[in-house]
Amino acid sequence: MTQLADTHIKDYFSWLKKDTVITPMNDMWSRISTPFYDRHNDNLAFYYRVDGNGYYFSDDGYILDDLAMCGCAIESESRIKLLNQTLAGFGISRDKNALVCFVPKDEFAAKMHCFIQAMLAVNDLFYTSQTYVKNIFQDDVQNWFELHNISYIAGASFTGLSGYSHRYEFIIPHSRNAPERFIKVLNQVKRDKALSIVAGWNDIQSTRKEGTKLYIIINDQENQPSAQAIHCFESYKILPLPWSNLEDNAKLLTA
Repeated sequence: MTQLADTHIKDYFSWLKKDTVITPMNDMWSRISTPFYDRHNDNLAFYYRVDGNGYYFSDDGYILDDLAMCGCAIESESRIKLLNQTLAGFGISRDKNALVCFVPKDEFAAKMHCFIQAMLAVNDLFYTSQTYVKNIFQDDVQNWFELHNISYIAGASFTGLSGYSHRYEFIIPHSRNAPERFIKVLNQVKRDKALSIVAGWNDIQSTRKEGTKLYIIINDQENQPSAQAIHCFESYKILPLPWSNLEDNAKLLTA
């Protein structure tokens, strides 16, 4: 299992390196274009410059400005709370509408990974717009857990064999009747997002107790998940759980 996971991680890093492009913009700033896509199917990009003994990352306001233009301004208390929790989980800050962070010189790769994941996570908040959902989906899932008396840890991060950190919305501790369960909560599921989750899971799985599971709770009532993404999850024994029939799978989470 460890050898197989190592192969997948190497493949993932090769893909990441091949499709990551750095372009100098001026004497101070450079642009990093990544192989990850935003919801417009454009390559996700951000900027960096030398800052003292390290670097400074910024998305130049792209993510939050784009959300606002599409009717999902981060203004309500619940959205601001979710945004701040999401950013804090990745060690990222906000300067007005820009996502930013200071990066020590010896942490460039790890912080770049966290910054990309934070951009993807915040980008996903678009689907909390009233056009798409009435409530924040993660809050719905948390309320469902509490309704079913499920003990959980919210917003936990774990370091994998690569040394990179991976964040999960919920962890359900192991019990006498069930193993430890990691929970990802997604409003929309596409192939690129699935590949990122699979790579992260392969990176940390061997560091957990045998039998630990990963479940993906998907908001299928508003956005039908990609068939490719579902196949990708199932190929690695990651179980997708559609929100529309979560009650039918309650035993997987409540045991």
